[in-house]
Amino acid sequence: MQSAQESKQELQAAIRYAENAISSAKTTIESMEFRQEMAKKNYQKQTSLEVALEKQNHKLMDESVKLKNEIAKLKKENANLEALVQGQADDEQVLRDRIEGFRNENRSLLDEVENLKIELKDQREFDEEVRQGVNDFLDYLDTIGYERP
Repeated sequence: MQSAQESKQELQAAIRYAENAISSAKTTIESMEFRQEMAKKNYQKQTSLEVALEKQNHKLMDESVKLKNEIAKLKKENANLEALVQGQADDEQVLRDRIEGFRNENRSLLDEVENLKIELKDQREFDEEVRQGVNDFLDYLDTIGYERP
């Protein structure tokens, strides 16, 4: 049989073993609690991040819709402006055609004015010749002694 001393030592060894096991279990529990707390914090961070990202996503979606509406509005305005520009280009062409018509008419009128100038010059020369002829005839009548009534 074992002596009381040996039994006491075995019991003390068993107690130390049990205390070490308890201490180890406490450390494991603390470690697990720490990990659980960290996991909980990470989950909260991730959840907060997800909420923030969701808010940002909604904000960006709203902004995207606004921008798409603005783009549609600008495209419509651009189409209206292009139509206006085309209308002005058409008007400009009509005016250019009218100007060309006026230029042609001007050329014709200038030619007619030139012809009238020549005709007027010829008429003045003829009138001068007639006047000279009348004066010569009157001088002749004066030379032959014809008295005018």
